[in-house]
Amino acid sequence: MKNFHLITLLCFAIFSMNGKAQNNDSLVSVLDETIVKREQYTQQKHQRLKTLERQMQKTRLSGTKEDIYQAHIKLYDGYNEFKYDSAYFYIEKAKGVAKEIKPTTHLSEAKIKEGFLLLSAGLFTEAIDTLQSIDTLALTPLKKYDLYFTKARSYFDLAEYNDDSKFQINYIRKGILNLNKALDLVEVNSS
Repeated sequence: MKNFHLITLLCFAIFSMNGKAQNNDSLVSVLDETIVKREQYTQQKHQRLKTLERQMQKTRLSGTKEDIYQAHIKLYDGYNEFKYDSAYFYIEKAKGVAKEIKPTTHLSEAKIKEGFLLLSAGLFTEAIDTLQSIDTLALTPLKKYDLYFTKARSYFDLAEYNDDSKFQINYIRKGILNLNKALDLVEVNSS
């Protein structure tokens, strides 16, 4: 009986590994296809960005300050994770317009996005400084969540980058503190 269980377990392990190998082969095939279509995806991204830039030109001529702010945010979102310098250019433009209009939450929203961009570029202390400058009183719970989550990630990434236990523990503590603040804003059983 003991041998039967051992043989059953061995067969199960072999079939499981075979299924994983087939699954990995399938994933590799999808990845290969995606790599082949890379240029096509890049062209599609450029087309979407050109469309957003044309819309921005029209908005600049006939839109309100609010419309212009939103157009800059759309361009930032389009360039974010694609082209850092363009994303930074548009978030700076959005911040400039946000300073001229109400509600004041627009400036905070733009700073949260700027903090994420700086973090993504590895500019951790600059990201933290930007995020620290945000007044949380006027933020919606969702924007507060975004702020605290981005701050937490900034501290965690800085701790990993720093790789010095003398400083890491402080960064990790600050990351956990901000992560807990973000989680406090999440409703129980929400997805």
